[in-house]
Amino acid sequence: MKYQMTRSLAGVVKDIADLLHDSGLEEESNRFDRLHVWAGSAETAPERREVAITVLGLFRGMGSFNDLVIMKDGAVDQAASTRLDALRRQLFESAKQDI
Repeated sequence: MKYQMTRSLAGVVKDIADLLHDSGLEEESNRFDRLHVWAGSAETAPERREVAITVLGLFRGMGSFNDLVIMKDGAVDQAASTRLDALRRQLFESAKQDI
């Protein structure tokens, strides 16, 4: 069961990377692409836990992943930001399952 949740975590990470790439946020997209590779290759419980701890760390502090807003032409891209919020919630919940 935990293995499936890790795959879910990897899938959510990939969806975030794709959204960020499509929004022109290459640096952030690349970070999530690397995280996706790592999450997808985590096979043991300690490896999955390490990935989950790293993911949860993205949510801590000022200037964290929680604060990211997607902009387009100088204004908030409401559709993309709403999608990102939903993916953030999924990511947090998936990571909590692997701790």
